[in-house]
Amino acid sequence: MPIFLLFPVMSTIAQRSGVNLVVWLCIVMLVSLMILVDMAFGCIFIYVTASSPNQHSLGATNGLSQMGVSFARALGPALATSLFSFSVEKNMLGGYAVYVVLSCISCLVMFLAVRLPEKVWEGKDDDNSD
Repeated sequence: MPIFLLFPVMSTIAQRSGVNLVVWLCIVMLVSLMILVDMAFGCIFIYVTASSPNQHSLGATNGLSQMGVSFARALGPALATSLFSFSVEKNMLGGYAVYVVLSCISCLVMFLAVRLPEKVWEGKDDDNSD
């Protein structure tokens, strides 16, 4: 969520006082947060692999996961750009309504992520430890 909120903050600071040290610090913070987000992809793949009911359906599970990601990557930019254009054209929240919507979606996804199990392979490791 802070990633989406940094864009309007940087824009407002740059419009008021130009590109100064504060804007560059926001850019450093933005890039650092994006690096952390990129490192989370490994965790996503662990959950996808663990969600497969058995070894034989692992390929189908990964295929469905990749299909969903491809769908999101195809529609996401178009929807975000259209929402940005709409919020600027209608002057919704000064043109920054897109960031509020994206932050709300992030909060919803974080709520769903909290519901994921803490231990992914709980029963599978217990049988092999003896």
